[in-house]
Amino acid sequence: MDRRLLPRLLLAAFVGFIAPLAIAVLLVLGYGLQVSATMPKTVSAIPAETAGPDAWQLSSDQERALSENGHPESFAILFYDEEGEDGSLENVRYETWSYYTRGLEMTFINGELETQTALDRFSAKPGSLSCRPEQFAPYMDLAEVVRAAGLSSFTMTPLEDQLLPGGETYFADRLTFGLIDGELRYIETLPTVEEG
Repeated sequence: MDRRLLPRLLLAAFVGFIAPLAIAVLLVLGYGLQVSATMPKTVSAIPAETAGPDAWQLSSDQERALSENGHPESFAILFYDEEGEDGSLENVRYETWSYYTRGLEMTFINGELETQTALDRFSAKPGSLSCRPEQFAPYMDLAEVVRAAGLSSFTMTPLEDQLLPGGETYFADRLTFGLIDGELRYIETLPTVEEG
């Protein structure tokens, strides 16, 4: 056999068999990485850290609500930007504080009381929360949220880019929150009912 023919045969074998196999393996790995990037991920055994000072200064309306009703039995905060009259973007903090045993829900925009709504009262007492609204500020990063809430574990689920580019949803013990491009935009407590 001609020695010059052997490299050509090996090259033909590679191009004819091994190259398509290698391309198929790369495609499968690429698909696996893409699927992996969209799958929920659980983080646990986070070392306990002492929460720092409150990240948000309560307004006089919120202080009054605390003195009259105590801390909310559940709360939700949405952070977003809104165009001001001069065309500049202004940060908005939209909060809902729920008092199920009192049958009351309060909505604050940037700390100012906007509405009070009657709720159906719960006969059972909701379990106490481990966090308060004033612990959270707009655009906190994940580490700051974890520290503020005192989380020891959470599950992260990336959102479809078509739905919300750069969005991730997190689930923890009685808490859910959302980040966009690594910045806190939404947080909500999930109340539980204390047994007997």
